Amino acid sequence: MGKQFSGLLVFKTMPDSSRRVVFTSETGPTLFDFEFKRDSFAVRYCLKKLNRKAVIRTLRKDFELLLMENTGRPAGRVLRDSARLYFPYISGKETNYYLTDTLCRQLLRIEKAGRRKPKVIVDMEPFQAGMPENVLLEHRNFTFAIRLKALNPGNR
Repeated sequence: MGKQFSGLLVFKTMPDSSRRVVFTSETGPTLFDFEFKRDSFAVRYCLKKLNRKAVIRTLRKDFELLLMENTGRPAGRVLRDSARLYFPYISGKETNYYLTDTLCRQLLRIEKAGRRKPKVIVDMEPFQAGMPENVLLEHRNFTFAIRLKALNPGNR
């Protein structure tokens, strides 16, 4: 509550196909290190002040959205409007929507919604070489946001 962190957030695919999400401060210390495997999640390290069930659960769900881990089951139909395709995945009482352009070339936005309204919105733009330069992950039911900016955009 009322805290702000900045640093480097690293997403890495490991040789065993697991994915690691590591957040370090600008001065070097690691704040957390999470591992995502096909059907499991592990906290490899978490700073004592962040090591709370609610915080870890929120971060886990947020990174699962971004990494498309445990998306849920496909809803069976793709929704469309004039500018986007909506790919819904049902997970319990929530639905994850992955929004692409009409040609399905770029992932533009991700939404996690309850029955009545969005809970989490992830906006991504502008794209260079198939990757977004900026990502904004914003919770709608409480004040929490993650802003990501790619290092050396376009030099991948």
